[in-house]
Amino acid sequence: MTNVSRQSNQSIERFLKAEVTYRLRRMRDNVPTRKTWPEGCYGSALSWLLFVGPSPGGKPIGNHGIQRRKRTGGQCYWDTAFDLPYSRHPDAWGGKYRENMPVLIETIIGLSLEQGSAKLFGFANFDWIPSPKEGLVSSIRLKQGQVDVLKVLKLARPRIIAPTTAAAHARLLLCLRKAGYTFLIPSEQSVRIRIDPRGDSFHTQMDALKLKGRGMLAGTVVIRLPQHPARMLYRQHGHRCALAMRKALIQVYAEQSRLVIDES
Repeated sequence: MTNVSRQSNQSIERFLKAEVTYRLRRMRDNVPTRKTWPEGCYGSALSWLLFVGPSPGGKPIGNHGIQRRKRTGGQCYWDTAFDLPYSRHPDAWGGKYRENMPVLIETIIGLSLEQGSAKLFGFANFDWIPSPKEGLVSSIRLKQGQVDVLKVLKLARPRIIAPTTAAAHARLLLCLRKAGYTFLIPSEQSVRIRIDPRGDSFHTQMDALKLKGRGMLAGTVVIRLPQHPARMLYRQHGHRCALAMRKALIQVYAEQSRLVIDES
């Protein structure tokens, strides 16, 4: 790495830290600007990090075709920790979320939960009916959900959007392209993220880009998670994925032509 690129990365780190500090201060010093999001979307009104999925998890619900999305059914927090993905509350998500979400949030945002990162992330879903697998999510409802996801993105204006699955990533790019954004994608990449410490399996590809255009999301970075949080094998796997996401964020935001990630 050259001195120029090292200095550039350091300046981006300072910029990202300043953004995080500003959002926390804005929530602390001002009254909430919005209290609800569409059903299936939840988290901080000023989500610096916004995960995007096809659908909330859970057991499939019958009569999918006749259910309509509630426009004010989501939880939108202001200066309040969104801890349901990882807490031990009876309504918490539990499972691998409890194990992996804290390390993802803290590492990607660059701040501990106690210092405020729990107030700076959220989830936006194209579908609003619980489905445990993305293959069970209706393509019709995914298409219907594009307007709602884009609305949440515009309201939160995240610095990084993290699709959790391939379907969510593909649908998000389609949505953003229709909204007038173009994509700046590294022309080369060298990626190694170890999956199993007892074997030689790796994630070797990262879908990462920077949004260009004249809209409110210009400059935002989109990086698909190497693995869905509920399917990460163990905490160390989640930690390596989180480190890779943070490094990719800095490199893509700096518009480096080659993405280099080694978490082996």
